[in-house]
Amino acid sequence: MKTALKLSLTLTTLTLASALTVLADAPLRMDGILVADYIVAGDGTLDSPADTVYDVDPCDPSQPDVLDEVLKPDGQPLTFGEFSEASGTATVNCTKKGTHVVIKASGLIPKGVYTVWLLTFKAPGFTTDFINLTAELPLGAPDGSENTLTASAAGEAALSAFQPADCLLDEYEFHLVLVYHPDGQTYGPTPGPADADNPFCYFVEQLAFVFLSGL
Repeated sequence: MKTALKLSLTLTTLTLASALTVLADAPLRMDGILVADYIVAGDGTLDSPADTVYDVDPCDPSQPDVLDEVLKPDGQPLTFGEFSEASGTATVNCTKKGTHVVIKASGLIPKGVYTVWLLTFKAPGFTTDFINLTAELPLGAPDGSENTLTASAAGEAALSAFQPADCLLDEYEFHLVLVYHPDGQTYGPTPGPADADNPFCYFVEQLAFVFLSGL
């Protein structure tokens, strides 16, 4: 399948996360990892909190060098310092109803619209070519009606959702990815509009929660 999310975590990050092997018979909480792989500064290098953030994916594929600023809901440019303030936790608990997922985040873009996406992987787990990806879904209902959250004016947000079917903690590896939508719109079962020239330019990953159980 063509993956809609562009998440790519460094090998160092995954090595650190791999020490946190999960137990499928108990609730598990994981801290979020900041995802900055798909943003750049105007000069190409994010090396200052004051740098304005650009999405690396051009909305017009015929003009690959024309990148869009990532804007806040008030229309002002987002800085790398503001982007980097994000943090949070994800708690996962298997129940008879399905897998209960609770995400709590702070330091988000004030009044920003976000969605949460589930990626599952077979052994040996995540690689940057996504060859082991087995599913990519909105968290909760498959139509994307339960995976949306809006940050408060203080940049805080929370989401509680049930993922139907089997316990997620039985997966070899899965990621929960918190995605920011600069246009303030969500697109149901996909992170960006399926009919866009480049749907990747309609969203920016900000936090990922990595769960590993198959080690």
